Amino acid sequence: MPDGLLTVGDVEHIQLALNHGRPVDAFIREMRRATLPAALEYGCLRWAFPEAALPDLPLTVCSSDLGQALGEVNSALGVRTSGADNRTWDRLDPRPYGFFVLRDEEQLEEANWKRFETTYDASSRRGGFSAKVASQLSVALHEMAANALTHAASPIPVLVGFQVESGRSLFCVVDVGIGVLRSLKRHPNYRDINEHHDAIRRALHDGESSISPGERGFGFREVFKALLACDGVLRFRSGAGGIQMNGVDLDADRGTAWFPPALPGFQVTVCCRIRQRGTG
Repeated sequence: MPDGLLTVGDVEHIQLALNHGRPVDAFIREMRRATLPAALEYGCLRWAFPEAALPDLPLTVCSSDLGQALGEVNSALGVRTSGADNRTWDRLDPRPYGFFVLRDEEQLEEANWKRFETTYDASSRRGGFSAKVASQLSVALHEMAANALTHAASPIPVLVGFQVESGRSLFCVVDVGIGVLRSLKRHPNYRDINEHHDAIRRALHDGESSISPGERGFGFREVFKALLACDGVLRFRSGAGGIQMNGVDLDADRGTAWFPPALPGFQVTVCCRIRQRGTG
């Protein structure tokens, strides 16, 4: 945790400490900042282990630009759990952060969600990305949000967030549903898969889906377009498995696997940077 910064690696270490009965409150209170993926995965961890009574994110995190933006949504995975689900996205000005709570697929057709997507697009362009790449990123965000709503069977709404700064654009989609392994195994084509990381690898291939394999399951194609256009990284965690891929080698079978402690649902992060040479 350099300089009080909470990272996704720290969240995994917190969970491991909980699993071994070690105290974590003092460690969490030392946090002064958090990455967006870490803040959302910490929210998933708090929800998954209510008996641990993990503390809220410290005030310094909640009062940061990230924390204030996260406070604009009503989510059990965030920092506010009452009031309206979402702010009204009536202005399309670029923003460094934005969050959206999704309860069902119908919301993807509503004007407020579309304005959220447009704001992410505008923010990426303000961050230095070309109109083409900014559009690819917003389409990828849409596909990952739709994927979560279709497959997660989450007991609480899906949470989507983005962060944009000069030369860097990132988005996360998280839920605490059944996860990729259980989702795939609902279809007989995937009953031979028993490991979480193997399920993630399979899901990353075109045409692999628990619903009509071969006809659906092409959402990651849009993510890969964005990764190829930039110095991009995909981090996909689900259950007790994770796969990380970059924009240089998008072969899911060669993506780097890691084995985090089990967490419900799926948590995906896509981060793209403008290349040092050439166009972004």
